Amino acid sequence: MTVRKPDRTPTNGLLLVQDAAYRLYAHTARCASNEKTIPKRFRWCTGQPLVEAASAVCRNIDIANTMRLDDSQERVWRLKYQKLALGATYNLLTELHKAWYTHHFDDGKLLNWLELVTETQRLLKAWTKSEAGQAYGSGGTA
Repeated sequence: MTVRKPDRTPTNGLLLVQDAAYRLYAHTARCASNEKTIPKRFRWCTGQPLVEAASAVCRNIDIANTMRLDDSQERVWRLKYQKLALGATYNLLTELHKAWYTHHFDDGKLLNWLELVTETQRLLKAWTKSEAGQAYGSGGTA
């Protein structure tokens, strides 16, 4: 995995955005399996899309991080997967709002969830922006 030292988390060597995405996935999976958030009889139609959307965020960030910056074609693919990850966060927001309107779970839980999504989006946009300014073929890796 190619991660610059300043972008690594102290405990696991992941990109900060990867760490945020994994925390978002873990929170989503816990909430989707909680009876107080989403009743058991609705998990297949409400909980599953939430977990799938959070999983897509993680998957696309992980794929983007495997692409090397010293290859111009892989740079293009990296940007594509970064954008797909950002799109997946918006999909998660849509699923989250649908779940909240349907099941009316605690507002505090919703705000915490939205905070995690917003943090992931902020880090993802910063990651994409930091690489957009780098010249092609610079030989650096993220």
